[in-house]
Amino acid sequence: EKERVEREGVTLEQFCGLARCQGVDVKKKRPLRDRGEQRNAAGSLDAHDIHEFRNDIINAVRMPPKTQQETDLEIATNADTLNDSQARACNGGYFLVTSFGRSSLSQTGDGHFSPIAAYHEPSDSCLVLDVARFKYAPYWVTVKDLYDAMKPEDKATGQSRGWLLMYPPTKGKHGSKKSLTVEEIEGKRPAACVPLAGSGVSLCAVEKIKVDYCSVNNNK
Repeated sequence: EKERVEREGVTLEQFCGLARCQGVDVKKKRPLRDRGEQRNAAGSLDAHDIHEFRNDIINAVRMPPKTQQETDLEIATNADTLNDSQARACNGGYFLVTSFGRSSLSQTGDGHFSPIAAYHEPSDSCLVLDVARFKYAPYWVTVKDLYDAMKPEDKATGQSRGWLLMYPPTKGKHGSKKSLTVEEIEGKRPAACVPLAGSGVSLCAVEKIKVDYCSVNNNK
């Protein structure tokens, strides 16, 4: 419920669920707190070391996802040569979001989600955004400090926090409901659909409302 979320926040798993509801492909990773955690009961990899975290950051900032317009345009212009797997690859890379404990970074509050926007190799630091600006401005933090800030147990789950690789919805060569022309993808309208200047015809359905209630017009 909205009230509970505002009061308690969301867990890493709930965040993943919300993202998937929006069509986003999510890969969840947790930090390695000790060697015994590296593999779960099923024997599969369950936690990831700082080197993988750093590589994920570098890949995220160097090759972020393409916009939907860029993806559609690339698929449309190469439709004859792309197979479905190649078309899906046109989506590009991923965004990286971290879930960490603020107190581990000497901040007030507890768990917080933030996207990573940049990486500075000489200082091995990354830029943290979406930081609640009424308290903090975006800031640089070393990869090690941020990795360590994900390790403390989240009391709601009994597990550490972690980071998420968020990919745009995969879209194959035939994934659209209808085939779009390059002109449609670029947002170009056929000449017949564009009203003549001064004709009084508008493509905006709410233009009259905006004009009638414009504060500038009302003050005249």
